[in-house]
Amino acid sequence: MPGIVFSIWGHNYGPKDGCKGPATEVCGVQVLLDGVPIEVQFTSDVLINARMPESAGPAISKLVVVSGGVRSEPIEVRRQAEIAEISLDGVARVGGPVWIRVQLPHGSVSYPVLGWAADFGCASFEVRKDGKLLPAIAPPRGAFGGSFGSPRAAQIRGRPDRRTGYRCISSSVLTSQESMKCGRRITDLWCGLRATSECNRRGLRFEVLPAVARTPIGAHSQEPDELPTNFLPNLMAVRDDETLGVLMEYLYHPSPQVRGWVLSALAYWPDSVVQPRLMETLRANGPSNVVVQGIKGNTAEVAEISLPFLFSSDAVLFQGALTGARCAIAEGSGIDAVLRLRVERVWPTRR
Repeated sequence: MPGIVFSIWGHNYGPKDGCKGPATEVCGVQVLLDGVPIEVQFTSDVLINARMPESAGPAISKLVVVSGGVRSEPIEVRRQAEIAEISLDGVARVGGPVWIRVQLPHGSVSYPVLGWAADFGCASFEVRKDGKLLPAIAPPRGAFGGSFGSPRAAQIRGRPDRRTGYRCISSSVLTSQESMKCGRRITDLWCGLRATSECNRRGLRFEVLPAVARTPIGAHSQEPDELPTNFLPNLMAVRDDETLGVLMEYLYHPSPQVRGWVLSALAYWPDSVVQPRLMETLRANGPSNVVVQGIKGNTAEVAEISLPFLFSSDAVLFQGALTGARCAIAEGSGIDAVLRLRVERVWPTRR
């Protein structure tokens, strides 16, 4: 679409270490769109990042790479604005989650994008009631940071919807004609290169139904594809003590991607609530890598609890023990010399 930065992969494009633009020629490399050079932002031996011109052009254009005077074969590219179709998936109820299905011309948008709870991708929604903009739920502080792997790397297929950052707050509400729109923010998969293209003008009209009593949380799927894309996000529509207790159980799930998602989800609760629960969980169940990562301070106690599990046959507990030992012997950990010596005696043989 106009203005987007896109990537071209191949061979023999430029120096291995890469060259930065922007320019219409970078280290002897050009990208021609219908014979006209366009902006190149970066090139290496296997990758070119270029920007599609903002101006309108033919629906189908010819793109050619020129490197050191050698021209590639032309390929066809579609040049068009990115128009999304949005629809309500299921029903919206007071106090419940709202799932919005986003269908793009080239495929669906999936959640989670990069594997952590607060990552709904780079698109944004506006929700209006009686024509007035509703404030979004603020994202969690810190969110523990870092990526736990992309959906592909994590083998999490992702729910082909976008969960909005809103909860329904009143019943029997019909949103206005301009109720929901994907702001002027569409980005590539990694959210680092932003284009500005409005993706839905008409919005989506939907009714918010009255609340229903929350059913007891019983048995549910343990599949790593299902948990962070459906069950757990739905559960977090009501962030109470019961929800937190269920999340704590999944800090020991066999899938590292599920554990990582849950750790990031704990950022929706204040530290004053989460930190004591993490320590209780560690004392009762032993270490997992995300339990250790989530605990702030208490390094000596974490190390003491972790040490016996360096000999565990349980992969999750063993990895957690390694994480606890690594934190204990890190510079500035603050543990005493006796405990450090105990950890160091075991650490070289178990890591």
